Amino acid sequence: LDEKSLAAKLYEISAENFGRRVYEFYLDLTISKDFNNDLYPEESVSKRLAKSVIYLPKKAIALPVNGSARMFKASKRQIKNIQKYLK
Repeated sequence: LDEKSLAAKLYEISAENFGRRVYEFYLDLTISKDFNNDLYPEESVSKRLAKSVIYLPKKAIALPVNGSARMFKASKRQIKNIQKYLK
């Protein structure tokens, strides 16, 4: 190894270079998050919660319900209302 390549390798493992690399990494993450938000704007909290709630009643409908028929129909109705809300 000559002195130039040794100096380059020492710089690569130095604290100064590490700080710069970390800064570049988080700057890249911030730019990509902003770009993603421009392409796909964030949904409201209520819509995100509604989307996550959809999966539970569908499973309840697919499985036999240990309860009254009214509970079964209520969960089906709930899904239809949520799907209408999300359209």
